[in-house]
Amino acid sequence: MKKKQELFFFFAITDATTFKSKLGSDIHPLITSATDLLSVSTQPTTAVNIAFSHNGLSALNITDNLNDTLFTQGQALNADTQLGDVSISSICIPCSLCSMLRPP
Repeated sequence: MKKKQELFFFFAITDATTFKSKLGSDIHPLITSATDLLSVSTQPTTAVNIAFSHNGLSALNITDNLNDTLFTQGQALNADTQLGDVSISSICIPCSLCSMLRPP
């Protein structure tokens, strides 16, 4: 799907039970499936995806070992060297969200 714009929301899961309930009732119906994107002629003009960090999966008590050290450590730790991303500290104004994303 060609994207003209992207918007990202970062969040922390503080209550797994409530999050799972809201994910099922409020978020799941909005998520765009791969099937929705198969035909270019019928692709939606807006799509919603969701992804989880290692910390997010841990908060949901999903502890499968993916054998992926970069994922386990958190990609922000080496996003500049592994992905060529701009450092978070160079694009964020000081706020609580930015401080949560910076590596320790």
